[in-house]
Amino acid sequence: MRKYFVFSILFLLFSCKKSEEKYLTEAKNLMDQEKYEEAITLLNSAVDDHDNVSDFYNIRGVAFYQLKKYNEAISDFELSIQFDSSNYRPNYNMGNCFFEMQKYQNALIHYKKAIDLEPYSKDLYINLGNTYYELNDFTNAISNYKLAIQLDQSSYLANFNMARSLIEMDSVNQSIPFLQKCTQIDPKKGDAFYFLALTHYIAGEPDDYCTLYKTSINLGFKPGSDILKNACQ
Repeated sequence: MRKYFVFSILFLLFSCKKSEEKYLTEAKNLMDQEKYEEAITLLNSAVDDHDNVSDFYNIRGVAFYQLKKYNEAISDFELSIQFDSSNYRPNYNMGNCFFEMQKYQNALIHYKKAIDLEPYSKDLYINLGNTYYELNDFTNAISNYKLAIQLDQSSYLANFNMARSLIEMDSVNQSIPFLQKCTQIDPKKGDAFYFLALTHYIAGEPDDYCTLYKTSINLGFKPGSDILKNACQ
């Protein structure tokens, strides 16, 4: 399940802070180019010169995350929070680290802290929902996907993950509108077409699930367990 990362650039007004601005701008450019090692080297120098700038630690933490160095990333996010506890981004990004480490209870703690600081980010609710999904707590997963959809009805991930959670709860018919929404949001993604075919097949719907299935395959989707293959031959 896809997850999102955020880091902010502060354009400071005072001339004495220009060097901080330069570091931040260069670091952002390196991150955009996926030059994570170079970004870390640059931010090491930035921290040496200005050791109390929250964004330096947050961006460096994201770079460590991208290199799968999760413990180093977490240490940097903790320092970022230490220097600016009002910024939701380090808690959000720390949640992503714990998620990848499969420490889901820790991930829940930091996603919730991030939501307390920024209650209008759909991505936070999606990631929180994904964490509950991994814990097989589909009721709470659905509650968070609902909040994400309220904030952005056109979110493919929120609608798709909502559908998957409903399927896990044997609410197959309820999942269908969310999967249909996904096929409208992005008709070039095959996974929603496959699960829509699967739900029609399981529910005994009269719709042509084989057409939906073949559409998913033509769009490049490769199901892990293809129970529709024989049915649609």
